[in-house]
Amino acid sequence: MGGSSVDTVGIYNDAVVRSTMETADSTDKGVGFPVLFGVIAVLGAVGLAAFGFTGDQVAAGWSFAVAMLAGSLSVAAYHRYA
Repeated sequence: MGGSSVDTVGIYNDAVVRSTMETADSTDKGVGFPVLFGVIAVLGAVGLAAFGFTGDQVAAGWSFAVAMLAGSLSVAAYHRYA
């Protein structure tokens, strides 16, 4: 079908493909820092559970603090570098 001024890539409009590809850019920091802090948060939660079973309330409290701080930093890093 001739006469069409819209470039296509397969079945997709070329302009749509380009605009989608431009917005899908992420940095290593945007992935690495949230994952790092997420792993630390999980370790803090595991420590919370382990110390909760042993009855060490102070250590469980510190583990909870580490888990909450790392989880917050994970979300902040995702928003900062995304």
